[in-house]
Amino acid sequence: MKSALILSPFASWPADVGHRRRTLQTTAMLKALGYRITFLLYAFEGPWYWRFQEEDFAEMAAQWDEVIVHHADHSVGLPPKHGKLHHLDEWWSPALENHLANLFSRRSYDIFVVHNVWLSRALATAPSGVVKVLETHDLFFKRRAILDRYGIGHDFFEIDEASELFGIDRADIAVAIQDEDARELLGKARSRVVSLPFFDDALLAEAPGLLRGDYLHPNKVTFGFLGSAHTYNIHGMQAVLDALEPRVAASFAPVDVALAGSVCDSITSRLPIRKMGRVPTETGFYANCDIALAAAFDGTGFKIKVGDCLALGMPSLVARHSAIGTGLKGSVVVDTPEEMADLMVNIALRRPALATLRAPIVAGRDELRNRVARGTASLRQLMRDVRPVLVIDLSAYGPEFGALPLMSWLATARHTVRLVAPVLLLRADVLKIVEPVLAPGVRATTREGFAEIRDDFGRARFIDACGTGTTGLPLRMGDKWVRDTRWNWLLQEDDAQVEAMSYLPIVHPDGKWDPSVLAVQKAARKHRDRAVLDAEKLVVGVWPDSGGKRRVMRLKDRFACVDIRYARQVEDLMLEMLDIPEGSREIIWCADTSAASQMVFQIAGLTKQTVSGLLGGPVVGKFVPGYRFAPGFADRLLA
Repeated sequence: MKSALILSPFASWPADVGHRRRTLQTTAMLKALGYRITFLLYAFEGPWYWRFQEEDFAEMAAQWDEVIVHHADHSVGLPPKHGKLHHLDEWWSPALENHLANLFSRRSYDIFVVHNVWLSRALATAPSGVVKVLETHDLFFKRRAILDRYGIGHDFFEIDEASELFGIDRADIAVAIQDEDARELLGKARSRVVSLPFFDDALLAEAPGLLRGDYLHPNKVTFGFLGSAHTYNIHGMQAVLDALEPRVAASFAPVDVALAGSVCDSITSRLPIRKMGRVPTETGFYANCDIALAAAFDGTGFKIKVGDCLALGMPSLVARHSAIGTGLKGSVVVDTPEEMADLMVNIALRRPALATLRAPIVAGRDELRNRVARGTASLRQLMRDVRPVLVIDLSAYGPEFGALPLMSWLATARHTVRLVAPVLLLRADVLKIVEPVLAPGVRATTREGFAEIRDDFGRARFIDACGTGTTGLPLRMGDKWVRDTRWNWLLQEDDAQVEAMSYLPIVHPDGKWDPSVLAVQKAARKHRDRAVLDAEKLVVGVWPDSGGKRRVMRLKDRFACVDIRYARQVEDLMLEMLDIPEGSREIIWCADTSAASQMVFQIAGLTKQTVSGLLGGPVVGKFVPGYRFAPGFADRLLA
């Protein structure tokens, strides 16, 4: 199954603030695309700062396949150590780095998603074969100028533009929450960039309950504002109320204002506003309002509350800044707090049809949903494009034949993970043997199984190691297919040509301990007669058949003669050399050079076996004193 590791400093439960809602949205999107989700919470928010939250953990465990909590250092969230701006990795934790290194050393993930640029250093801990995605949430370098306008000294994380771009470039893909941010990054960042706006599909089911034809009260119009105590919410809503006071005093407009959320504690007004504090649900709050307000006239990022109003089809008045990224247009979009106050008074006095106010909201909802669908499709395509795959076809081999190429590629695949995603095509019985002990990042499946997961990868290079050809392989434009000719001798085909793969080691030195290699080696023992190879000296040449059978010929008890013409005998010889103690055999080579001879010498060197003989030279002396060879028994022999 496809797997994704999500590193987030924001819990996905309770999803009661914008950054948690965004984390929930993108993680749920990956789950819907078929990924197994491991959610690694770098816990620092709210109650998590002080202790483990059992109830919240239980809710998250129900959301995802696996949840891991790593408590953050208490330095996270502190003001900059020097000056007004943070350093990019100022909140980085060596303990988290060790935790991630441990995970990647034992676990295999297809995608690694990191939330917020101040955690982007985590992306460097992932192998190159993993698709690295940075969920930006916001462009933090834009915050300082806005905060200076309001005279605010510090607001969470602030950084300079060059440092933030450096952090973004640690990712293969950067996800922006609105088109405006994506356009800016496209001209500056080296990472691939995709715009994925926020939208909560779950709210669509609740929208019919808010579809009212008339106002709630005959003698007043209720305007509702739901928001956190964020700087932009406080300043925006306070400015609207300040502008509203003289207008209500002059017109006696029946304006009723209801506030909800933590913003209530920071708002003051001489108007009889109602502060409801924390409310159970957005829908429940808006059910008691005629018109919603989105009063953030400044700031960065995407305004989650606007996306929610669109999803619910709630008649709304929206600040133009708050509408960025939604596609919302029309008379319900205002430029200033004074313009919003004027509209509120006008609506309270004239009571226009709610359907008129709702129409641009519904149109904006359709546009926003289309943008999210396009963003999701683009992100999925980018995740494929940045993940090339190396497919090694070993599907014709098993322990009884072809164990050597299986062991060779299993050892090599471990080292390709940091460059490309390797996928081994195996027989079902071989897959059962090696899958539990494959190196992290190495995937294995059958030929048929790969056709089912082909859409998860971009361009592919297919390496045919067993002569099965391209039949049945899901090749696409841009893919490449090459033959690993090192194994032609095993398949009784012409000798290998000189090509790049000819220089690969037959068995990587790691193969001496690699558990997947050892699993195949163990399974292969039962398919060969080790007793006939258990001789003091192993002689390789061209020998007459013994009674028409392709068996290893024995000369007395000290010599076992392996016929170079029979690939099975040569493969057994190499497997024997890997099995026996180092330096315990002498290999006497009495044949021409070939791909097989190079492999024998490589393995002999790896296992410290003695090699003697004369390649292509004349016969010298006698092989065994007193033993007469049959005519033509060997034309080159060194005793």
